[in-house]
Amino acid sequence: MAGQIMRWILGCGFLNNKSKQYTYSESSTPKVINDPVHGHISLSPVCQRIVDSKYFQRLRRLKQLGMVYYVYPGAAHNRFEHCLGTYYLAGVFARTLRDNQPELGITQQDITCVEIAGLCHDLGHGPFSHVFDNRFMPMVGVTNWKHEDMSLTLFDAIVKELKLTEKAQQSSSTGGQWRESEKLSNDDVTFIKQMIYGKPHKDLKPSRSSEEKHFLMQIVSNEESGVDVDKMDYFARDCHHLGFKNNFDHIRYMKLARAIKVDGKWRICVRDKEVPNLYNMYLTRYTLTRFAYNHKVNRSMELMLTDALKAAKGFEIQYAVEKVVKSFTISECIKEPEAYNQLDDTILVKILQAQGSDFNKAKEIIRRIQNRQFYPVIYESPTLFTELFPSKQVMKETIKKKYDELKEELPENKRKDITTDMIQLEQDKFVTLTIFQKIFDKLIKQVETCEGYKNWDKQTTDSVTACLKQVSQKLTGMVLVKDLNFDNGNDVQTNIQSEFDKLKDANSPLNKGKTLSNIKAIIDQMHHLAENYVIQVYGLDFGKKEKDPLEELYIYTKGADGAKQMKKGEFSKILLPLTYQEAIVRVFCRKSETDMDKNLNKLVKESFKDWFKENQKDVKAQVNERIIYEAGKMLERKKNNEVTT
Repeated sequence: MAGQIMRWILGCGFLNNKSKQYTYSESSTPKVINDPVHGHISLSPVCQRIVDSKYFQRLRRLKQLGMVYYVYPGAAHNRFEHCLGTYYLAGVFARTLRDNQPELGITQQDITCVEIAGLCHDLGHGPFSHVFDNRFMPMVGVTNWKHEDMSLTLFDAIVKELKLTEKAQQSSSTGGQWRESEKLSNDDVTFIKQMIYGKPHKDLKPSRSSEEKHFLMQIVSNEESGVDVDKMDYFARDCHHLGFKNNFDHIRYMKLARAIKVDGKWRICVRDKEVPNLYNMYLTRYTLTRFAYNHKVNRSMELMLTDALKAAKGFEIQYAVEKVVKSFTISECIKEPEAYNQLDDTILVKILQAQGSDFNKAKEIIRRIQNRQFYPVIYESPTLFTELFPSKQVMKETIKKKYDELKEELPENKRKDITTDMIQLEQDKFVTLTIFQKIFDKLIKQVETCEGYKNWDKQTTDSVTACLKQVSQKLTGMVLVKDLNFDNGNDVQTNIQSEFDKLKDANSPLNKGKTLSNIKAIIDQMHHLAENYVIQVYGLDFGKKEKDPLEELYIYTKGADGAKQMKKGEFSKILLPLTYQEAIVRVFCRKSETDMDKNLNKLVKESFKDWFKENQKDVKAQVNERIIYEAGKMLERKKNNEVTT
């Protein structure tokens, strides 16, 4: 019996130094964290020091799902625990590859670098998750910045503060001796930053590790296939806290993954029988996106948050450095790591506590958020097949034409702000532009109800119509840029007034009765719509927009050499979806339900239905067209195979 116990102890590695997971010394004790998703997580010494840094501790003050917490009370988890989970899975994945394929030459230092990348990949997130970099920053003129950029900046700050690259740094836990496992070379730092960024970066030269072991670059952020430990953790974690079911088995995926050289690069490849498990992952992503991330209340709250931050864009974050007080506006905080470290979800409370009346509008919106008096949804479309939208080129040309018109309306000093960077999100902007044009066209037709309209001569009718069309053109332009890098509302208001003043001719029949006031009322309605109604398009997909994500994966078969990309329907035709990307369009109103104009709401709904008929076919026609399209592709592939044979 005693012999069996001893063999069990030896087998578990309690008396075998070689089986230890990390390279720290005998006297050191790893910090163990009890995670609700992955269980007990052991932190390596260097990662323990990073976690205890002020830049990493900031992640405790950033909710993982932002405003989703106002919809799902369980969604109270933070970026802090997500980064710990990503660290854990990154280490598990790297060690699994090392154990399954010793020939890859994965070292302990490689594993440490991968773990640190997983730990630090979300350091740069701003307040309320993606709202900060996707909506607020472009609105204030910062269009070439993403949270990944800030993650690199903050990681550099941590390396500098903890002196991770200095060999002379001593560790108190080892009696003043430098631990090899806490040392990072400059090449390690570059490799970690490449993994954090996830794609080529102009300021990061290829490191030794990324050239020789490209597959390690695909563990934390996999731009090629979209399957990485970042997503594995947030799928599992978000489902856990939201109360959703996660059917994706990420442990099984990692067990069966292999690094295989394909087209001269070592890539992470997946076993063919794992395809159903991957479909479960895509379905989990769709479920989270549809019912949590794109929930109408969450999107409404995000829009309110964006408006509040815009109204408070002059609010200053202050902090003291060696008795010197520095101040930065919200958008300027990205210039200084210490300033950015003060920026978190508490920003709303700080704005509310600000003295004076400068931020009254922002405070009003924040109070509405706190009381859940969200922007109401005026209209929500049925699910749209994005593949049946006009082509991207057509949408881009339509938008560019509108920007070119808008440039002519702006003062010379503001024309430079209209750049090609704005001509993006073609689908979103195209829908906004074309629907607003329809709404304004319907309002223009209401001029026919003006007093004495039937007695107007052609010249009067043409002048009124021309005036309203000019107003429509200016307002649709304002709608496209009002949430970008300048507020041109005053410019447009001035131009609209000048157009209206042209109608005030003493000899015009418009001066009789209430005709002019009726026309002005129509213009005011148009301006009210442009100011207070927001149209947003939300995409639903499997992670690769309109593409089949499985076609981006490399599949290997047991006993076969190499790996290949899977063709559509090769594994199963039952699992094939009808389409890989859908969209939902919603119209929000910034006014409360009691202050809304019900007639305008009705007009918006009618205009959208007209737009829908022109730009989308009915569901049955969409399905039939899709089936015909897929059948044609299958026949084409079959013909190509016969020719090859």
